Amino acid sequence: MPLPDADKRSPRVYTLLQNLDLENITADTLADVADPIAIEEQNEDELRRVCLVAFARMVTKGSFDGWLSGGSIMSPTPMMAQAYSSSTDQFVLGNGQPWGATASSTAVGSELSSNYTLFRPFISPNSGDVGDVVVYVATAAAGEALEFGIWANDDDTGLPTGDALTHCSFPLDSTGIITQDSLTGTATLVRGTQYHFGYVADTSSTSARVNGFDVSTVPTIGVVAANPLQQRTVIFDTGGTVNQLDTTITTTTADWSSKQYDVPAFSVTFT
Repeated sequence: MPLPDADKRSPRVYTLLQNLDLENITADTLADVADPIAIEEQNEDELRRVCLVAFARMVTKGSFDGWLSGGSIMSPTPMMAQAYSSSTDQFVLGNGQPWGATASSTAVGSELSSNYTLFRPFISPNSGDVGDVVVYVATAAAGEALEFGIWANDDDTGLPTGDALTHCSFPLDSTGIITQDSLTGTATLVRGTQYHFGYVADTSSTSARVNGFDVSTVPTIGVVAANPLQQRTVIFDTGGTVNQLDTTITTTTADWSSKQYDVPAFSVTFT
């Protein structure tokens, strides 16, 4: 039976699919058939046929392939993050939804030398390979360095996991904007996906300070079990080496910190 009030002849949809059964129609095949059809009234019959075949295929195969893989309204879509310079496309990792803070010039210091690597989640504001990483040094410390890396997120725990996708080291000898383009490993990020950035100074008593976000502006990411009112802002890895970036971590040693810390502002460019 043809669609109500529709021409019995299907110039495209049924013509191209007539030799296939619903079990063998793929989402890609259906997309190829529908792709040239313009969304306008004269094509209404064919558009209805595309929808009918798509629903019939879903019921027959019990497959949502092609329905959910393209995205969802529930997927995080972060705002464009604040840039240090309007002349470059720098995205501040600690400044986007939902984990980002309001802009601040807090001089983050003691947190950098907290012994173990500290982590903070972020939603990638862009897709592509991370190119440069930038930090602003407010107070220099001769001979010292700040180590930085990016990790994937464990979907079951929300914690960083695995090998660092990329990592680098910032010399803290001078103040101002420090750009590091010598990275170990390539971090290929996907917009709207959660990752973690981690950082630690290479000394336990650094006097260096970098610009970042005051703890009062940083959204919390957990609470201490013994005290629900004590909120947390960072994650740390107890299995790591003191004052050394943990390039490989596991969720068995990563845990929520029992303290609240200011968070340094790192920005990245994408290639």
